[in-house]
Amino acid sequence: MRRSGWGPLEKDPHCGHLAGGPPVPVWNNLSTAVEKVIHRCRSCLQDKPADEIRKLPTPEAGSSEGPLAQRIRQRQPQVQRMIARGWTISAIARELNLDRKTVRRYARGDITSLMNSEVRRRSLIDAFVPYLQQRWSEGCVNAATLYTEIKAQGYRGSAQTVRRHLQHWRIASAPAEAPPTLTPRKVTAWIMRRPEDLDDDERQQLDAVLSRSEEVATTSRLAAEFTLLLRQHRGTELDTWSDQAEASSVREIRSFATTLRRDWDAVVAGLTLPHSNGPTKGNVNRLKLIKRAMFGRANFDLLRRRVLART
Repeated sequence: MRRSGWGPLEKDPHCGHLAGGPPVPVWNNLSTAVEKVIHRCRSCLQDKPADEIRKLPTPEAGSSEGPLAQRIRQRQPQVQRMIARGWTISAIARELNLDRKTVRRYARGDITSLMNSEVRRRSLIDAFVPYLQQRWSEGCVNAATLYTEIKAQGYRGSAQTVRRHLQHWRIASAPAEAPPTLTPRKVTAWIMRRPEDLDDDERQQLDAVLSRSEEVATTSRLAAEFTLLLRQHRGTELDTWSDQAEASSVREIRSFATTLRRDWDAVVAGLTLPHSNGPTKGNVNRLKLIKRAMFGRANFDLLRRRVLART
């Protein structure tokens, strides 16, 4: 049976199966799709409605954009114009010296989606904002002092980032609301885990997130149904699930379901049959580990003895 495109069947930590578990790339692709949905609907991670959260003044978008944002604003309209004139993806990539995947993103996405996915990233300082707020309220407004304190707690960013963050507080004369403690990755992990593995607090927080967004709730339901098919090896029911996913309003889940259709026989077999080449991959990994550990230190005879030896 053809397995190209999905890789070997391995043990997956979320499924609890041994070597006969589902294809790990399928699981990872679904997790990525779920995380994209939550990131797009990240306002549902807030405990308060968006209009009740106090915002600090931030610099104008044009003055705070970095090189990546500027490249996106420059390249995306250029690629769109070339597409409209009949240029192919390959021709544009050669002309602009860009990767084909980058050209496809510029051709398929608008400026807003590209800026949200490529530019808006979590800052290293986010986890230390509650501590900075506490020290600020106690009267410590010296950026160098606060930088030293959070650096001792594990902060790996620069002092300039701390100064920029505090500058917003000085302008507003009051600290901002702390960033949400929930992240798209954390919520994704809760959705992909077994419901019985969540504690009461995690279950309560997840239910609150799902109640704030219909798209995230739909994504969670479809992901839960798919993971149940994976864990119970019910590949024969995959067609029904795919029909529901392709008819849903969540574009990331529709895209995932469409991807499954491209290698349908292999996916169904991986979700149905107990066979696996996991042991083979394990031996290959062991061989690579031994080879790398002995590189430059011994000849082939000793390498052969170590590979054949029982461990």
